[in-house]
Amino acid sequence: MLLLICYLYSDKEISVIFGEELNWHITTIDAIAEKEILKLEKRERVLSKSQKEEYCNEWIEIVNDNEELRYMINGKVVSCNYDYFSNKIIEILESTGKISLNKFVTDLMIKPIIPNVVYSDWVYIFLIEKLEKRGKIKIEIINNEKYVELR
Repeated sequence: MLLLICYLYSDKEISVIFGEELNWHITTIDAIAEKEILKLEKRERVLSKSQKEEYCNEWIEIVNDNEELRYMINGKVVSCNYDYFSNKIIEILESTGKISLNKFVTDLMIKPIIPNVVYSDWVYIFLIEKLEKRGKIKIEIINNEKYVELR
């Protein structure tokens, strides 16, 4: 989001608080207690023109990559296509066999395809359903529970 903001508002003053400097294990501001937010103001800093240009250029690179999925690793946005995840999902299903969809998605969130990059459950479900539409896997309902397996 910071990259996009720098791209859209490069002519404006942009101030930031970098989460990785806080040594907290939170992903959103709503996970911070109200009294802690006041302390965060002391960490706020205004981006320099060169920093904004760097973030803006990074955004342009991402847009030019034009891939379907993005994730952050070591503070850098990486783009990739669905096929990378599809192939990994198929590999995992080869070793697990038929499995409850809920358990499979939970397993993917606990042990993600890309270490330390956890997508929401709906992203994994989307990718799994996409594989089903391509005829690579089968989803069936057994005792009111969805199961997934290779075709």
